[in-house]
Amino acid sequence: MNTSLLSLIIFVMLSIINAFLFHRKIANYFVVCIASSIVTVLIYQIMGIIITGYLDPFFIYGLITEMVLSFIIAIIIGIPFLYLRFRNKEEKRLN
Repeated sequence: MNTSLLSLIIFVMLSIINAFLFHRKIANYFVVCIASSIVTVLIYQIMGIIITGYLDPFFIYGLITEMVLSFIIAIIIGIPFLYLRFRNKEEKRLN
């Protein structure tokens, strides 16, 4: 397994964990997706700086790409939470 595949796996797992934790705690769907993607990108970039010892000269392109990917992952992870919150709200309204 090469380092680029390993770093991609770490990024995806970090994004999934952050999205899951954020969606569990905060109810606003869109805000959670944005906040989760920002935190994921910051953690991933800080990990990269610690491992390599310097800031990559093309980190802006990495930030944009990581932000888009983590936002998409947060949207996908949040769909079950959105459904459960909507269902619970409907059940409370009917009772």
